[in-house]
Amino acid sequence: MLYLPSSRIRELLKVEQAGVWLDRSSNTKELWMVAKLPMNVIRAINAGALVLLGSWVVEIDGKRVAAFGFRVDDNPQHPTLYFGACRSTEQVEDLRALLTTTWFPLQVHNETFLPVLHADCRIVPERARPVLDLLPPVGDSPATEQRELRVRALDVIAASVEPDAVPDARLRASCLQPLVFERTQSLKSYVPGTGLVCLDDKDEGNELERLGFQAFDHLCPFGAFHQPLVESGGKRRELCDILAVSRIREQEDEGIFVVQSKVTSATPESLGRTDARRAASIQKNILCAVGQLNGAIRRLRAGDRIFRADGTSVEVDPPVPDLKGAVEPLNIRERASKVGHGIVLVSDMHEGVDWKAVARELIHVGKAAGYLCHVLDLRELQRLVSHSAGRPAMLERYLTQRWQLMVQPKSALVRSQFLR
Repeated sequence: MLYLPSSRIRELLKVEQAGVWLDRSSNTKELWMVAKLPMNVIRAINAGALVLLGSWVVEIDGKRVAAFGFRVDDNPQHPTLYFGACRSTEQVEDLRALLTTTWFPLQVHNETFLPVLHADCRIVPERARPVLDLLPPVGDSPATEQRELRVRALDVIAASVEPDAVPDARLRASCLQPLVFERTQSLKSYVPGTGLVCLDDKDEGNELERLGFQAFDHLCPFGAFHQPLVESGGKRRELCDILAVSRIREQEDEGIFVVQSKVTSATPESLGRTDARRAASIQKNILCAVGQLNGAIRRLRAGDRIFRADGTSVEVDPPVPDLKGAVEPLNIRERASKVGHGIVLVSDMHEGVDWKAVARELIHVGKAAGYLCHVLDLRELQRLVSHSAGRPAMLERYLTQRWQLMVQPKSALVRSQFLR
């Protein structure tokens, strides 16, 4: 069954890092649940991680707020909650319709808002009866502009799912029930310059690289290179996973972006790993990638020749009509001499990682290399690129602000928020 998102959901998929929403398909008006989740979480769901459908009613200042979402047990010690509050009477009524049915269709999108998973989901309506009985009646739901009220309600819900949660009288009703997935289907999307994106791809590392490259290729046309090569001892080897540079500079001191990616595998076997083992593995990979970035930046600043994966020099443009006058010539050594950005792109910003130790290494390597170094996951990168509005100089500004936030508390666990 084909799902065509409404204009509201299309916008949310673009601007939100993650979320769960209800939508009436534009082609059939059937009620769908739509989610935007990190690719590693989607892979965990596909590998068999338990998913619970949550629904809640919270009373704040005499107003009832309805909310719903997913809890994904991809990490047994720290399950992840994706949820939001209803903003209108119509959304409350859609939630009421969902909770009274026995099944509904679900479509899941990744960080770059590509659809990657479809499933028919079964629930037991009787389990949600306490929530249904207290859903706000027509006209009682908070107005769209009452954002503060919704935020306070969501804080109550977030606190209620913590292991040591204290009962809160404001939480009037709640329900967490398992989702039974039936007729799941992996959806395939072909992206020019990136290739096929689907859950059937077993090379998760290359997939993360390609999705990261997609973001930089959009931001830096004719200046983004996947798996560029450098000459070393008469041979050519991979310099980094992604190299990107603006070809239309707004400022003279614009530098380059050097990216090394590290993925955390999401398989049925990996779901059973302890929290400590998972965090230790991620931290080890991050520190390894920081060292690789340091080496790549040194080669760039030394003026070593850089080649595309097909062996052609990155400083020789493809034969595209009128390209020569549209973009400035590419001088990698000159651009590498500016203050650039080294990025470790990861699939999981796991909270169990010692992010202070990671920050110390990023600051140390960055100081030696003359670059600002960061750790981002794909949804953070996509969010920053999206808000850069096609301007690499704006991405540099956002990354610089993010780096400043990292060095103040000396923790590399930083999340960007853009207020609308």
